[in-house]
Amino acid sequence: MCGRFTLVVTYEELLEILDKNYDIKSFNGKVELPRYNIAPTQNIISIIHDGTQYRAGYLK
Repeated sequence: MCGRFTLVVTYEELLEILDKNYDIKSFNGKVELPRYNIAPTQNIISIIHDGTQYRAGYLK
């Protein structure tokens, strides 16, 4: 069984969440939102902590 999921925020809401909750001021990736059928093999925006700060990037 695959683990599909959804991401149901607008791009503006995503930027607000990144700034407010993780102090990420900018995100250089382009994300088409909302997404209702994200499969395990697709890239998805993720929040990563590098030991000193949070950053946003893509993981598969």
